[in-house]
Amino acid sequence: VGGDLYDVIGFDDGRLVIITGDVAGKGVPAALYMALVTSLLHATAKAGASPKQVVNIVNNHLFERDMDSMFVTLLYVELNFSARSLTYVRAGHDAPLIWNSRGKRVSLNSDRSIALGLVENPPLDIQTLTLEPGSTILTFTDGVTEAMNPTGELFGSRQLETYALSLLRESAQGICDKIVEALFSHMNASPQSDDITILALQLE
Repeated sequence: VGGDLYDVIGFDDGRLVIITGDVAGKGVPAALYMALVTSLLHATAKAGASPKQVVNIVNNHLFERDMDSMFVTLLYVELNFSARSLTYVRAGHDAPLIWNSRGKRVSLNSDRSIALGLVENPPLDIQTLTLEPGSTILTFTDGVTEAMNPTGELFGSRQLETYALSLLRESAQGICDKIVEALFSHMNASPQSDDITILALQLE
């Protein structure tokens, strides 16, 4: 029972949507809010809206409900396999990590954004880029980067990027499994303090 959300939605026209998000708070309230957000995203995406439209429509629903100041960070990624393009909409969430087939990190010119459900027209970070064959995409929640060891040291974004780079020859599932193993090794005896979500995708 938690507030992380993720979904993968396939379309007949060759598009694939990957959703990663994190609801403020923990426990049952966060889980219920997460279920609402997931349902709204799925229904709106299936209705044929663009990535920006999907995120704005979901935000309007959440803002109108005003559910005790709850909110959700979100990363909405749409892949068009025929065009080899990726469009993402980021609302207060960590940007994806993307590498090409040679292991070079793809640079993203991220703009400011804030979480959904807080204001009527939130600033959103919207980026579109072309992907090379063999590219790897990694999305995650802050339960990964903020995993803490007994001395209070965070796993951190830099360590995640460095370690993930060493795993690019693994399968997508292997990348996720090994990152989780590294997280729990880093945490040692510390209890898990937040939900952990990782999604990896490799393009042929």
